[in-house]
Amino acid sequence: MIDEFAKEYLHDNLRWTRQALVWKLDGLCEYDIRRPLTSTGTNLLGLVKHLAIWESRYFGEVFGRPFPEPLPRWDDESASGTEFRAAWHETREDIIGRYQRVQCARRLSRPPRQLRTTQPSPAHDRGAKPA
Repeated sequence: MIDEFAKEYLHDNLRWTRQALVWKLDGLCEYDIRRPLTSTGTNLLGLVKHLAIWESRYFGEVFGRPFPEPLPRWDDESASGTEFRAAWHETREDIIGRYQRVQCARRLSRPPRQLRTTQPSPAHDRGAKPA
C-alpha cells in the first residue's frame, strides 16, 4: 500500500500540473489556442478538452464514480480524434470550465479505500489494445 505522504505527493503533483496546463492558455488570443500544432489538427485548447474527457472517464470508471456530465463514447468512430481539437462552437470558458469541474469531481471522489500501488484500467479489463 502507498503511505499518506506518497498519496499527498501524487495528488499535489497532479493538481500542480493541471493548474499549469490552464495557466499556459492565459494571455493567448483565440487564434493561438485554436491553431493546429500538428498534422492531426491538435491545438492547445484541444489538449485541455482531451484531458477533461479522459480524466473524467478514467478516474470515474476506475474508482466507480462516474462524472455526472455526458461524455463522448470511447468507441465512437465518428468522434475519434475530435477530442484533441477545440471546435469553433466550443468556447474557451466552456472547455476550461469542464476541466475544472472534472478536477473538482475528482477531489470530491477520492477513494475512501487505501490507494493500491497498481490499479487495472477498464480498457485493460476489456482486453483493449493501447493506441
